[in-house]
Amino acid sequence: MSNLKKLKMIVVEDNPFYNKMLYRQLHYLADKIAVYKKLHFKIESYAHYDDFLRNFSPNTQIVFLDFYLGNSTTALDIIDEIKQKNDSCKIVIISKANHFLASEKTICCGADAFIPKDKEALKKVGHFVEEYVSVNFS
Repeated sequence: MSNLKKLKMIVVEDNPFYNKMLYRQLHYLADKIAVYKKLHFKIESYAHYDDFLRNFSPNTQIVFLDFYLGNSTTALDIIDEIKQKNDSCKIVIISKANHFLASEKTICCGADAFIPKDKEALKKVGHFVEEYVSVNFS
């Protein structure tokens, strides 16, 4: 495995069902991409943002971050902390707040993408990962 390139992704989602669903979708996608791109995927999942921040490592390339994280904390509160530890980390906000202002605020604060939690969300997550892989691991 030493000759494999590595891609580390993290899911931060306080809803246990959606967290597991997103985590499984990323593993499914990783299994499809890993062989032909010679990549090793590491995927972590956190239900609480404190655990995520405590364990966040600078070699993380993509974070999928729920907008509302409980205790009146939002993604806007922690985007800067992520960027301070790893400025090149891609941050994808996934949220039920499916309106322009939420999207605009997160992008202005440093997020790279905003995906509304709708029936197309998992497909859009897949597209984001595939695009990232094609640009960074050609």
